[in-house]
Amino acid sequence: MAEELVRSEQLEHSCRILIMYITESSGTIVAMKKEVSRKLMAILSNNLRKTDFVGWYREARIIGVLLTVVRRESSVDQCHLLETRLHDILRTELAHVPGSLHITVCGYEEANEFVRCENIR
Repeated sequence: MAEELVRSEQLEHSCRILIMYITESSGTIVAMKKEVSRKLMAILSNNLRKTDFVGWYREARIIGVLLTVVRRESSVDQCHLLETRLHDILRTELAHVPGSLHITVCGYEEANEFVRCENIR
């Protein structure tokens, strides 16, 4: 990830990170069941560019996607469109999943701060 961040800075592009997680009613982030995480990974694979990287940001709890080489001037628009498209797909594909599924697009530092500060069980 560090290499991609440096490369993006050199090219004057921006990297964004998409994080997905499930919370229970109290707001605590909980572990995803295997079938849910597999489904999420499959949906992401079908809706991301080949240059984006998908993996665990926090094992079994937060899925992270490194959205590479996003033009600074259009990064918010591109990320918002992706976030909206994923919400629409997941609303139907994972309607049966207990808890609330969250999708957030942010910068690298914001994502790290989120993982350090959030209520994760």
